[in-house]
Amino acid sequence: MSSEEALADRLRRALYVYKAEERELDHADEDELVEEALQELEDTMDQFLEGEINFATVKYRLDDAFVRTGYAFPPREVIDVLRTIVLSVDVDDLIPAMRKLGRMPEDLSDAKGALLDAEEFIQQEGMKGTMDRSLLEPLTGLLLCLWHLQAPSVWPVRHPALLDLFRRCSLVGNRDPVDNTVDYLLVVLSISEASGALSSILPRLIPLLEEELPPAEQCLSECLERARTAMWAEEWDVAIEWWDLALSFAPHEREAMEGLISSYLGKGLHMMAVAEAEALVEAFPRDQKAHRQLLALYKGRRMVEDYNQEVLRYRALMRPTPNAK
Repeated sequence: MSSEEALADRLRRALYVYKAEERELDHADEDELVEEALQELEDTMDQFLEGEINFATVKYRLDDAFVRTGYAFPPREVIDVLRTIVLSVDVDDLIPAMRKLGRMPEDLSDAKGALLDAEEFIQQEGMKGTMDRSLLEPLTGLLLCLWHLQAPSVWPVRHPALLDLFRRCSLVGNRDPVDNTVDYLLVVLSISEASGALSSILPRLIPLLEEELPPAEQCLSECLERARTAMWAEEWDVAIEWWDLALSFAPHEREAMEGLISSYLGKGLHMMAVAEAEALVEAFPRDQKAHRQLLALYKGRRMVEDYNQEVLRYRALMRPTPNAK
């Protein structure tokens, strides 16, 4: 097991404990305030990128969010570097640079290009005596925050405690700030997917890593039991959370895959149920029950082309192979 896999395993089990002990309730008020701030700041970034407001207004609203959320969001390093660059850089240089650098990248390759542009911006300002290269790392943290405002589920902010954890596990080094930031993005996205934890939740799991965590088998068993209980009570959102977490422990756990389909249907999310039924067929391509369930869902949504393709796929797969002569 690699260092990343080992960390993902511990974080996955920590997430089980976090949910089972309802520790998210400790953060409910904070989460509500942060969610409100994110919605407002998303509009702020749209306005800035469209040229409707200047960067000083962005700074003011980020400062305001920092206070209103009890200093939970944005990260303190973002507030600190904002104050520095707004006071140091000529506004005629700062606004076009931040409109270019702050626009959300399309992918990680695009993100690295933006981070390299940020390095060039620092160098240019350094020649003027307005900024020092030591500001590059905090500036990359600011950019991650601005990208996060535009797509919170895609671009994670940089949490110092999480970065320190990755460094202790030798997943992120102490190289150039641009390379470190790209490594951080790669690791946090990979760990988040592998552990089943949202990137915003990962820092909260770090203290749990010091505790004795239940084995993965026990976590899986209890996830399934909690999901069943929630589904029987028609608590669909709760059931979906537990089915999802069970699948992070065992990606092809059939009961969890079927439970997700039923839970999405119970909630009225038919296309999500279709997507999960397709995943079930992909995992068990010869299974007749999964095949028929998918056909029924296609039929219910009048997805004629998909229905016909699935019929042909299953017939071809199950067609007897002639005996070799």
